Amino acid sequence: MASIDGLLQLQKGVSDYELMADVSEALPEGALLVGWNRDPDKLRILVRSAETDPRRFIEGFAASPMLADLTATPTGSGSMLLDFNLPHRGSDGMGE
Repeated sequence: MASIDGLLQLQKGVSDYELMADVSEALPEGALLVGWNRDPDKLRILVRSAETDPRRFIEGFAASPMLADLTATPTGSGSMLLDFNLPHRGSDGMGE
């Protein structure tokens, strides 16, 4: 068990799997995740959706401590670009 805990400590921040689940849950109905790029403190997602109001995307993430800091930018091609600033590990009770 100690070896598993040791391996988990190597991971920086929240796992991509956890982020994907949280993002998918908060997207407006019918939205399709098209692209994903993650750095340690940034997450950029491209979403295809009939929804064109950026506020609808931002509202969906407002209650998430991990994903509330974002900007939503319409691309003009039926897609929305979501840029998240991720909190540092341990800065809000997550991790360490």
